[in-house]
Amino acid sequence: MGLHVPFTFRSKPSVCVIYIDIATTPSFIFIDLKDEELIREFGEEITIKTDFNGRLPKQDDYPALVELRDAIFTSLKALPAFITKRTLLTV
Repeated sequence: MGLHVPFTFRSKPSVCVIYIDIATTPSFIFIDLKDEELIREFGEEITIKTDFNGRLPKQDDYPALVELRDAIFTSLKALPAFITKRTLLTV
């Protein structure tokens, strides 16, 4: 089940649905974008690589995509579901 995450990108509020995979280290967060403008620019799905302390670089990074990933990661790292996953991995 996905988690709806509100975030702000380029001064515009938006929402995405995330799925957190903790089966590997580092972990991956799969993101379904819902905003039509963002979908046209970045595609329907993007992925964030993380160690749950921060966003890790990916080979497909470029400035606009990094900015989007950072905006989403900043919003989701304060969510209880994310904090719970991070706690599970550090115990």
